[in-house]
Parts: sequence; structure tokens; C-alpha cells
Amino acid sequence: DPSVFSSMAGQVVEVETEVENRSYETRSGTVHAALYDGDVCVAEAKPESITLPFTTTGTVKQKLAVSRPTRWDVDCPKLYTLRVTVEKDGEELDADETRIGFRTFRVDAEQGFFLNDRPLKIKGTCNHQDHAGVGVAVPDSVQYYRVRRLKEMGTNAYRCSHNLPTKAVLDACDELGMIVMDENRRFESREEVLRYLDI
Repeated sequence: DPSVFSSMAGQVVEVETEVENRSYETRSGTVHAALYDGDVCVAEAKPESITLPFTTTGTVKQKLAVSRPTRWDVDCPKLYTLRVTVEKDGEELDADETRIGFRTFRVDAEQGFFLNDRPLKIKGTCNHQDHAGVGVAVPDSVQYYRVRRLKEMGTNAYRCSHNLPTKAVLDACDELGMIVMDENRRFESREEVLRYLDI
């Protein structure tokens, strides 16, 4: 279960991988993390060993130095693939992939919003997740269809109203070049709710 934190300043990707030992004996393995641009590996972290007693969980932290990554933009939504594997004696025990992008943004009181150091006018829409006549239990392709049509209309931003969106909506926005206002109406401080915000 890799979590990713990226910094454009140093072009470093920090990866935290949670490993769970579901067996009934102590197990050891090696965690490998690598970043791919298509089939080409552009960065790789030093493999880290981990040993876990039975039915316990541990976290491995790694860093990948990325040399001049192409930045994600609304006009060119460049994504990379982070692949994390857990291996034992050369055998792959488990693997997970996460798509990530690199970008910077800032807001200036006088000049407005900047994406990757260029001014950008935000042209967005507010969207409920349900679809007329079919509700919310729809194939992922319907979410992609909506975002694609919004892009064709000239928008570059998507406000999720008023609840946490499905993963397919966020994936479509990432892939097709939409800035997202990922709205959350859960005004609570319970641990479960704070996890929604990655706090």
C-alpha cells in the first residue's frame, strides 16, 4: 500500500510502503520501488529489507531521485507509474502500482493562479457524481466520458460536489488534465474522517 509524497524542488519522490505479514510465522523480504515512464525505468530506490513477526504490519520508507521529470499540466497531463514490489529470494510476493505526476502551483493575490509557474485561468464546473437516469452505479467509462466532454467544452477544473468522489472520477481527471476541487462535507475530527483528507 504505497503512499507517495513528491517535491518538485528536489525532484524527489518519497514512498511509504505498508507491508503486512498474514502468515503465522516470522517472514522476511525486500521492498523495491521504481518509477516508470511507460516501460522505461527513470528512477529506482535502494531496496530495503524488512522482517515482520507473524500477523504484524511494518512500514518501509524510500526515496527516488528523479532527474527533470515532465510536469503534469492541464494541456499535457503527464503521468508516471510507481511500482513497488515485495520479494523474497528473487521471487515476487506482492506488487502494487500507483500513478503520479509532478507539478507546482501557487496563488497570488494580485496575479491569480499559477500552474507550473505559468498563469492559468480556472474554468470549472460543479458536478454531482450521479448521472441522469442511471444514478451512481455506472461503469468507469461513464466517468471518463463526462470528464472528456467537459474538456471538449473548454473546462480545465472539476469540483466534486458534495461528497467524496469515486476513484474513477479522480483517475479520469488525472489522465485527461483536470484540476480537481475534491470536496469533503464531513466536518468532523474523528480519525476515520481525517484519513479522507490524508492528514
